[in-house]
Amino acid sequence: MRFDNMVNEVDFSSKTLYTGQLPRAIVQGEMNTYSGFGREEYRPNYEIVGSQDTRRKISDTSVAPFRYICQLLMNMSDGKFYIGTGFFIGPKTILTAGHNIWDDLTNAKLPNNKIWISAARNGATLPFGTINPVNVIPSHGGFSSADFSTSKDYAILHLAHSLGNTTGYFGQGKWAKDATGSQILSTNNLPVSPSKLQLNLCGYPGDKGGDLQYSSYNMGFALQDGGTILSYFNDTKGGHSGSPVWIKRHSSLGGRIIVGIHIARGPFATSPAGTVKYNRAVFINNNVRAFIRANLQ
Repeated sequence: MRFDNMVNEVDFSSKTLYTGQLPRAIVQGEMNTYSGFGREEYRPNYEIVGSQDTRRKISDTSVAPFRYICQLLMNMSDGKFYIGTGFFIGPKTILTAGHNIWDDLTNAKLPNNKIWISAARNGATLPFGTINPVNVIPSHGGFSSADFSTSKDYAILHLAHSLGNTTGYFGQGKWAKDATGSQILSTNNLPVSPSKLQLNLCGYPGDKGGDLQYSSYNMGFALQDGGTILSYFNDTKGGHSGSPVWIKRHSSLGGRIIVGIHIARGPFATSPAGTVKYNRAVFINNNVRAFIRANLQ
């Protein structure tokens, strides 16, 4: 089922050239498990599920949860800049896709000063400025480019100061201006069947300039790879890597609940040409939660 006229988020209870205002950059493409690792070249329908692109621009990033979402700009060893997405999960902690912070040309972690973070960026508007992390932690000590687009494709960024207390974050409580509440899935059990849940996804796609938030939403998803990967029909593009994937329920039922970290596209569809069958995220399961707990600041 497609929802083509939705805006912002849905309440369940009812490698292309970047030409934006940042330095000329190449968009961090979604990693492709099915044809080897490497950033895919641009295709008009790439990462779009079905015949229509249902993504919608977020016009106001000052409200929850969009103010928790950050544009990431990474300078790789080839001298080029790449775009990705991350999101606050604590006062000093941002969660993202592991391949965003990894230089696959050198198969090494990016230096802190090669990553720039702009929370709630909205075009030329940078409400919280742009900062570098002080620490970058991949999902495990042996992380490498072989982990791209797998259940190990996630990482944490630490900041020097508690900016998340100002922006708000997907945590365990409520930011003062977030009546709904936004939190991380606390168990492996989803509140209802995946086929009945509406998924929200939001980040900074490069085909829209890389400095604007675009969201997508769709009904239903599936758990794959032994309950470690979510697959869904939400439309994405390069730059969406690291986007939060969440459901929204009434505040009495937990409010917004982060269930995944967007990492990749699925296999290409036969029709329409260039489209994909689905897109993919790391599921917030016990292993991911243990990593978050161990590194949360």
